[in-house]
Amino acid sequence: MIRRSRIFIAGAIGILGGFGMLVAPAWVLTPLSLGICFYCLWTARNTKEAVVCGTLYGTITAGAGLLALWEIVPPALGDSLLPTLLSAAFLWSIPTLTLGLTTAPIAYLVFLTRENIFAPFIAVLAWCVNEVLRMWAWTLVSYGKGAVFEPHLTITGLAYSLADSEVTLQFARLGGFFALTILLGIMSVTIASFICWYTQKKSGMQALLLLAVLICALTLPSTLPQEETRNRTELTVALFSSDTLHNTEVRPVPTTTPDIVLFPEDKILSQFPLETRTQYEKWRSENKELLTVRSQLTASEDGERHVSVIYETSDGAILGEQEKRFLMPQGEYIPFLYSLIFKHIPRVSIPHIKDDATATYGTSLVSVPVRGYQAGTLLCSEVFSPFLYRSLVEKHGATLLFNLGDPMWFRGSRLLFTKTLQVAKVHAVQNNVYMLFAQNASPSFAINPKGEVIAQTPWDTQGVLMVHIPQH
Repeated sequence: MIRRSRIFIAGAIGILGGFGMLVAPAWVLTPLSLGICFYCLWTARNTKEAVVCGTLYGTITAGAGLLALWEIVPPALGDSLLPTLLSAAFLWSIPTLTLGLTTAPIAYLVFLTRENIFAPFIAVLAWCVNEVLRMWAWTLVSYGKGAVFEPHLTITGLAYSLADSEVTLQFARLGGFFALTILLGIMSVTIASFICWYTQKKSGMQALLLLAVLICALTLPSTLPQEETRNRTELTVALFSSDTLHNTEVRPVPTTTPDIVLFPEDKILSQFPLETRTQYEKWRSENKELLTVRSQLTASEDGERHVSVIYETSDGAILGEQEKRFLMPQGEYIPFLYSLIFKHIPRVSIPHIKDDATATYGTSLVSVPVRGYQAGTLLCSEVFSPFLYRSLVEKHGATLLFNLGDPMWFRGSRLLFTKTLQVAKVHAVQNNVYMLFAQNASPSFAINPKGEVIAQTPWDTQGVLMVHIPQH
């Protein structure tokens, strides 16, 4: 027997958690909702009730994370708006349900171990496993020709909401997304234990001990020594920003000559106004060591197509090239599952990508030297991987991280921008580096090693953002 009240609570806290994931000032609702979810699992009448409540919560929060991607070009169903919206809803319901179902075994485990003395820590570990399962669930449901079979997407991760707090964000120093997931779990089981203490009239010792663990965890980053950095020269980086989706304001181009120029993914110089193009050519003539970081669609000798990062000097020499590894379904390739489904539905097509335009994932990462730094760059969706930037830092010595984004595929979604900002803060703090993003249809921005946004272009503008990185 499943109590309807528990189903209602599970749905309500799922919405609460999703709201905390998407709205920065409401970040505290995420650990609160997960804490109530753990309480519901610990006090469920039977396994069926626990599994249903846990799955409902997991599905709603997974849907909230994927909501940031909803504005990607959907399959076309005629020319009317309603059928197109319905096809988009169907498109995203598949991964939402798949990612939501990963919470079912987690809820079962939390329920079974509710009387165990280590129940809170089992719940924390179980939620960490759930986030990994979600990453693999996305990989399975989105796999297709050209896609890499690796877990990378963490956009549905509840822990990213902790990036909206200066205090909890610093915990990312201990392990990025996964460290924040552990912290979120500790916060949530502490809340759940206090609710049990209040409602079940049990001993409050467990709740007080967990509170002490939480306080120690929050103060831990401040007790760790700051990672030493070499004395590097100051840098000026020009972030190009464009927005062709709206009637945009074209901002004046700064005259200061930069050391590095970043172009958004899928944007080339000829697509910018004449004033911008002229100023860029002037920079190249004034600074023979100017490094331009841009993207390029290339085809290999065997016919495979790749989206690549190109590091180019003023004289046209290529310092390095790196192919995109984590591709975005429906934008750069079509998942097998969707091809199978939509080809059997009359009048449905996916017009924005053809089989012969399908990209193939790359296999290597590179960093290049620039004025005492090692620059490492990823493209657009790769920011949502918890592994790729870390690999650039640990294995390739990157000390300055870039991202060339193309949010135009998502109509310049503000939800996606909020999520990108959260994730970028985590990468910057985890790796103790500056992170700079050049984007189209969304603001370009820069983040310092503390996770603070130090510069950002306004919405609906086109121009160049100059970012100064001081000597340190």
